[in-house]
Amino acid sequence: MTAANAGVDSVRPARAWYRDVTHDQWMAFVGAYLGWVLDGFDFTILTFLLVDIQRSFAVNATLAGLLGGHADVPPGGRHRRRHGGRSLGP
Repeated sequence: MTAANAGVDSVRPARAWYRDVTHDQWMAFVGAYLGWVLDGFDFTILTFLLVDIQRSFAVNATLAGLLGGHADVPPGGRHRRRHGGRSLGP
């Protein structure tokens, strides 16, 4: 035992923190996590599909680039990202 921890008893918790989480809380966590994963996935998959979209619908390279460039823009436009919740009001 060193002088730094002399007299200090190490107390271990009775149970691990994740044992106290209920089933409903785990399901909420899993749902939120999957939503976060799939939110990024839809944009990533579009980058792989742009070439096929260009061929299938006879879209020129300029329009295909616009599709890829504006995939992350919300329906209200870029100002919604800059101003956040202020422009998302009722």
